[in-house]
Amino acid sequence: MGKRIPLDQALETVRANKFGRMVGRGRDNRIEPECWPSVRPSFHFTKDQKFFAIGSCFAKNISKRLALDGYNVLGATGTEGERRNRYTPPAIFQEIAWAGEIYHRDDQVRDEDILPLLIELSPGKWADMWSLTERGGETTLEAAIARRRALYDYFRGAFEADVVIITLGLIEAWWDEVSQSYVVFDTPWARRTDRERFQFEKLSFDKCRDYIEKTLKLLLDGKRRVLITTSPVVLARTFTDNDIIIANNHSKSVLRAVAGELSDQFDDVDYFPSYEIATMTRKPEVWEDDLIHIQPNFVARIMQHVTNAYVPGSVGADDRTLMKMANLVESMQFDAAEQIYAGAQDAIWESTNPAVHAGGMALARNRGRSELAVRHAAALDRDDPRLYTNHPEWMYAAAHLLQRHPQERERGERIAADVREACAERRELYQQIFVALDRTNNEDALRPFVDLIIAADIDDPMLVHKACAKLQSWGKLEAAREFCERQRRRTPDHPHILAREARILLALGLTEDAIAPLTTLTEVAPEDEWGHLTLTRTLMKLRRPAEALDAVDRLLSQASGHPYGLALKARLLWKASRKDEAVELARRALDLAPEDAQVAQNVQLVLRELAV
Repeated sequence: MGKRIPLDQALETVRANKFGRMVGRGRDNRIEPECWPSVRPSFHFTKDQKFFAIGSCFAKNISKRLALDGYNVLGATGTEGERRNRYTPPAIFQEIAWAGEIYHRDDQVRDEDILPLLIELSPGKWADMWSLTERGGETTLEAAIARRRALYDYFRGAFEADVVIITLGLIEAWWDEVSQSYVVFDTPWARRTDRERFQFEKLSFDKCRDYIEKTLKLLLDGKRRVLITTSPVVLARTFTDNDIIIANNHSKSVLRAVAGELSDQFDDVDYFPSYEIATMTRKPEVWEDDLIHIQPNFVARIMQHVTNAYVPGSVGADDRTLMKMANLVESMQFDAAEQIYAGAQDAIWESTNPAVHAGGMALARNRGRSELAVRHAAALDRDDPRLYTNHPEWMYAAAHLLQRHPQERERGERIAADVREACAERRELYQQIFVALDRTNNEDALRPFVDLIIAADIDDPMLVHKACAKLQSWGKLEAAREFCERQRRRTPDHPHILAREARILLALGLTEDAIAPLTTLTEVAPEDEWGHLTLTRTLMKLRRPAEALDAVDRLLSQASGHPYGLALKARLLWKASRKDEAVELARRALDLAPEDAQVAQNVQLVLRELAV
C-alpha cells in the first residue's frame, strides 16, 4: 500500500487483470442481482487443517458453516455463544494477547489472570467485562471465573490452528479506566457510582490498524495463515450523533480499509470479500428481518464462495454453469435460470451437486412442472447427513413434494422424518427452513411447516413471532394467539413477542387485553415507536385520556420531534381544554411533516376549530 510502481509494471498488471474493469448491464457484471467478486487465494483449505475464528457474530456464522461442511473448527461445539464475540479491533487484540501469554507461559489459567477482567455488578453478582453479558447473566464469582476459563479453552485455539479467520465488526468502543482495557459496556453500568470510569471512543483508522497489526504479529509464525474479512452485520445502535446508516457505513469503511491494507502488507494474510458480497447484493432476502444480521442461507452461499476459491478442484466448468442456474433460481430470476436449464439437460442429470437439483426443483415448481420437480426432489435423496444440517430447507421442500406423489410418498415420509430429527438436534434449523419457504412464497409447504413448529413446542421468540405473523395473515387468529401466549410465558419481556401478541389481540377486537403487552413493550423497549403510538391510540379508543397522555409523553421523551406523536398529544391536550399547548404542538407537528396524512388527520380538530 502506498508504494509507487513503474508505469510498465502498472500497465502489465492492468492487462493481466480480467476482472479489473467494471462492465455495464446486459453482461455478466457480477453485481446484479448478486455480487460475487473474484477471489485470488494465496493458500488453500484442506480437511486435515485446524480452523479457528474470532471477531463479530459473523465469525460464529463462519465457524458453524465450516464445521457443517466437515472442517475441523476448534471450539465449534462450545456453549459460550455470544460471550465469544469480539467486535472491535482492540477487543480482538486483547483476547488474543491474553490467551497467548497464558498459552506460551504454561497453558494453565490462574485466578490472577482472570480477576482483573471481572466486575462486581451488585453484592455477590459478577460479570466478565470483556464478554457480552445476557440480561440477567451476572453470576457468582466462582461461576464467572469458570466462564472465563471456558473462554480461554476456546481462544487458545488461535495458537493451535493452521488457519485463523478474523472478522472485523465495529469501531465504536468503550474504555475502562480502572482495568485499562476496552470492555463490552452494558447500559446498567451507567447506574454505578463509579460510572465515570467508562468512556466511549470512536476508534480511528490508525488505532484499528495498529491493533489488528499487533494481533497478526502474535498469530503469524511462518506456518499459520489468516483469512481476514469485514463483517457485513450492521451496527445495531450508534453512540454518536450520526444517523445509524451513516455511522455504520463509516465504521465498515474504516475496517474494510484496515483489512485491505494489512492483507497487502502480510504475505500470509488473505482478504475475503464477504462484506462486498452481502452489501452489494441487491436482494432483500440477504438480511434477517432486523436488517442487521445475514440470513443463514446467504451465509451458507458466502461460505460456498469461500470453499470454491480455497479448495482446489471443488467446482468444475460445467458445474459453474449449473451453479449459476441455481443462483439465479435462488435470486428468483426464473426466466434467466430457465435459459441455462433448457440448454444443459445432460449436465444437469449427470450432476451430483445437490445445489443444482435444489435449484432445478424450485424452478420446476415455479413453472408448474410437478413431475420434473419430483424428479429433482428424488435426486436430493442421498446418504449424506450434511444435507439435513447444511440445507434443511432443500430437504423439507423435497419431502413435501415427494409426500404428495403416489409413487414417492414413502420416500417423502422418510426424508421428512430425517428433517424433523435434524431440527430436533439443532433448533436453529427450524428458522432456516421457515425463512427459505417464506422467501420463495412456498405457501403449500409453509402451512404444514408452521403446524410442525407448533407441535414441536419451539422455544424461539423470533421464529414464533414469524410463525404467528403467518397464522395471522392466514386468518388463524386463535391459533396465533395461543402459540404467541405460550411463548410469552417463556420469554415475557421479548419485544417481538409482545408486539405480535398485541397485534393479534387488536385483530381479534380484544382491545382491553392488548393494553398489558403494549405497556410492557414500551417498558422493555422504550425505543420502539410503534409500541408507544399503538398504546396511545388504544388508550384513546378506550377513552382513557390521562393514560394515553402518559403513553405519548414517554414516546416524546425518547423522540421529542416525532410528528405523529406530537399530533396525538395535540389532540389529547385539545380535548383536555389545554388549547394553547395543543395549538403549539399541532403547528409544530405540521411544520415537521406537512405532507403526512396521519399527522394532518389528528390535528384537524384543532385546526378546524381555530380556522387556521
